[in-house]
Amino acid sequence: MLDNLVEGVMQEELAVWLEKRPELVEWLSKHKELAEWMNQNNEFVKWAEHYKDKRVVIKYGAVIEHGLTAGEIAEEIILLKLCGIHPNIVHGGSTYINAALKEAFPEPPYKPRYTSLGDRITDGTKKSEVDGNYKGKTEVEIVHMVLSAISNEIVDLLKEYSPEGIEVKALGTSPEEPLFRCTQKSEEAQYVGKIEYLEEKLLPALYDENIIPVIPPLGYGVGKDSLMERLNINGDVAASYLASFYYDDELYIPQASDLLFITDVPGVHNINGELISSLTTDGAKERMENGIINKGMYAKVGASIDASEEGVKKAHIISGRSHYSLSTELFTNRGTGTVIVKER
Repeated sequence: MLDNLVEGVMQEELAVWLEKRPELVEWLSKHKELAEWMNQNNEFVKWAEHYKDKRVVIKYGAVIEHGLTAGEIAEEIILLKLCGIHPNIVHGGSTYINAALKEAFPEPPYKPRYTSLGDRITDGTKKSEVDGNYKGKTEVEIVHMVLSAISNEIVDLLKEYSPEGIEVKALGTSPEEPLFRCTQKSEEAQYVGKIEYLEEKLLPALYDENIIPVIPPLGYGVGKDSLMERLNINGDVAASYLASFYYDDELYIPQASDLLFITDVPGVHNINGELISSLTTDGAKERMENGIINKGMYAKVGASIDASEEGVKKAHIISGRSHYSLSTELFTNRGTGTVIVKER
């Protein structure tokens, strides 16, 4: 079967490596463009072995929101799984949330509101009076509805590319099966959560050889805020928390080695607009303080810094517009975006 995977001759190192992985070979027979990319990359086997058995968290944001190469990235996520890597998928959905809230609250026209710290203010009391899907729902309930629907879309997309034996499942989409347990972050932010811990019941899916978890940033109240059944969480913060998390009791969940933000821009740029391929956390902080890193990139870089300082080896910011951007970032020396690391 190896003979038919690529045009011409396959690299000897890759051929030897693939011969030990018949399930991957069978899957690649239906994804030959990706097999060709692997064959043209002399560093693939080295990096695939480096990441084997590691957990990586992928924040799948702009891809789903802006119609980027969603199918291609889904294909790459399945490749990671078949290489023995454990991808945890976190997603956002601000574009869809804004559209839903504008539909639910037309008078006065809904406009996103943010706290001084950049958190989206999310109301949990006023209910929509507009006939339709959102009638009788509050802002935070609509946020949960939209993000749960996006989770299901991503699950369906990944299933299109998944071979038998791999289960793709959404985690933490209901109060009955929560993942992120939260307290209220601030009075100003209203129904916005500060993550306190993860529910143990769902933890095994984060590091299961047969499961790819898809995780929306949905919080559920606990402790003094247990009556706040639903809370909104910043997706970048949720991804950073999940990457930093580890568990070593009867159940073993390693900390993620890498956190990847897939965006609609190539990474962090300098004052001249040139891509910065690597940054230390101190260098990133300095650029945030002087305004070079701002707007939407600010939250992603901040979340990258937090994860790096908690022990995550690398945080990456890459573009979902580039061909095989996820694979290029993880399986080549050059990468494609910006890597943020803590100085050792």
